[in-house]
Amino acid sequence: MTELFTENYLAWIAIAAVCVLIGHAVFTGTSKRVFFFAGFGACVLALAIGAYLVFFLQTDSKLVRKTIYDLADAVEHNDVERVVEMVSATATRTRRIARVQMALADVEHTKVTDLHVDEINRLTSPPRARVHFRASASGKATGIDSYPFTVLIEFTAVELRLEPDGHWRVTDNCSFNYPGYSTTGDGY
Repeated sequence: MTELFTENYLAWIAIAAVCVLIGHAVFTGTSKRVFFFAGFGACVLALAIGAYLVFFLQTDSKLVRKTIYDLADAVEHNDVERVVEMVSATATRTRRIARVQMALADVEHTKVTDLHVDEINRLTSPPRARVHFRASASGKATGIDSYPFTVLIEFTAVELRLEPDGHWRVTDNCSFNYPGYSTTGDGY
């Protein structure tokens, strides 16, 4: 429910419109300009509060999404250490897979789509989040056979945990599908 007000600016526009309509209705009924200006002031206040909550307040959901986008950016820049840094220290399998896969390719472009935060649970120890999204990467394979590739991966469930340093990091609890893979370099 809080996401309605912290991530959706349309809710605040609706609240502001209601404030103006109430102010106008009272002004029309009483002909006192003070009610119109009070409605207008409430509208401006609602828009200011909404702008702060939507654009500046950092919620767990926004931070989890930022982690996924930062991870994709690190992959695109072929920054293995940054990728591994975004994986929890307890997720040794995922760290190992990331190092091996990053060594096999020179990624030129990544894209994350359909990113949804399914759950954030701060009651667990440590707090956990679950997301799902689609990611695509294109580039060239490294080694003797340097061929172009494009891969589309559908992450059906990725679990992140809130580390003691305040950052959300990927755990070993990930499941994904490969709905598309191409070695022609022409993409999808």
